[in-house]
Amino acid sequence: MDTNYNRILNDFRDTYGFTYIDQNMFGKMKFIILTGRAMNIIHKKNPNITFPDFLRVALKGLGFKDNEILRIAATCETFSYNTYEYPDLHVQQNKIISELRNIGSKWLPF
Repeated sequence: MDTNYNRILNDFRDTYGFTYIDQNMFGKMKFIILTGRAMNIIHKKNPNITFPDFLRVALKGLGFKDNEILRIAATCETFSYNTYEYPDLHVQQNKIISELRNIGSKWLPF
């Protein structure tokens, strides 16, 4: 494999890695989509709330370190950039945080 690619891949995983959230691709994508959807709703009321602010509250008590929250938030915000329409994934607006917590509870940091 290309060594430059390996360096970029490793840097990306270390900086923005979503590696340990759920081992199911749909779970990872669902987490990103629901976080973006929640932030889209929140920003209409309070544009000063950041992705890390939201995830610190939503995932509180699940054992995430702040650097992990920042990596996850950066990934979610990157995917959400310039996106204004999100699929609902059969999750009602008032259930988004509980669904994020459900997915986040599958965090396997080892």
